[in-house]
Amino acid sequence: GTNNLDSEQVEPKWEHVLTIVSVENATTNYTKLRIGILNAGVFEPFFEQLTPVAASLYTLAEPITLHEGDKLRAVLTGATASDALSMYVHGFRRML
Repeated sequence: GTNNLDSEQVEPKWEHVLTIVSVENATTNYTKLRIGILNAGVFEPFFEQLTPVAASLYTLAEPITLHEGDKLRAVLTGATASDALSMYVHGFRRML
């Protein structure tokens, strides 16, 4: 199956600067991890890891800026409904 982890949507007149983003499936190995931006129902991935292993953090190398209406999304393909999935995000918000 496929499981999505989404951040909160960025509010009008704000942007979120994410300095650390990490994703983990603590339970099992899975097929693919994609991380990207979801806006207006369109997912645009910018990171992909094939055959990720269980209990490993996959961390983005660069900060990401989310704009009004954006959400951060992690798509874990091959994860099951009972897996322990986590997305860790650190950063700050700034008013435009």
